[in-house]
Amino acid sequence: MALAVANMILRPLGHSIPGAYELLGYGSAAFVALGLGYSGSEKVHISVDILFRFLPRGIGKWLEAFGFLISGAFFLFAVYGVGKLGIRYFRVNEVSETLQIPFYPVVFLVTLGFFLFGLNLLRSAIKAIK
Repeated sequence: MALAVANMILRPLGHSIPGAYELLGYGSAAFVALGLGYSGSEKVHISVDILFRFLPRGIGKWLEAFGFLISGAFFLFAVYGVGKLGIRYFRVNEVSETLQIPFYPVVFLVTLGFFLFGLNLLRSAIKAIK
């Protein structure tokens, strides 16, 4: 946050911080992806359940479990695709333009975040059925 504010203040003065956008992008991707698993386990994410109020409890329970299952499967499939991208970046040593920081560590952190979130969603599907 301090980096973003400092860059915003210095930019109009002609003294922007080199690589600020890269660092902010890397940090944002890592923090958001790693925060997904935590938000899923602590139930601090947004959930819209207005339709479940009008359904019988049994049907609502199964629909909720199905939603968790589909979402979990999506994130676990995304792990495969994002993980492949990370491996490719590692092999070719893809780096950022300004600071020459490798892409693959951040991509692997995003992969880890997606994996943990996918597992949490599958766990929530099992809990919803019980």
